[in-house]
Amino acid sequence: MSIPTPWGLIGKVIKWGWEKLTRLWLYNTYKKSHEDKQKLQRLGSYWESLDDHLEYSLRLSNPADHEKNKV
Repeated sequence: MSIPTPWGLIGKVIKWGWEKLTRLWLYNTYKKSHEDKQKLQRLGSYWESLDDHLEYSLRLSNPADHEKNKV
């Protein structure tokens, strides 16, 4: 009598391992990409951290701003 191969279980284990591996490899790349995109979306405003979840800005850019925006 042969025992059937549990393909569903094998597939779930492989999927779980693949997700953990890609998360480990790609997390730093994703984090850098996300920070770069956030920099571009700030549109020249300068934000200072006040707390973990709170930021403030004393100076917001406007179209007539004579200073160069640092991106």
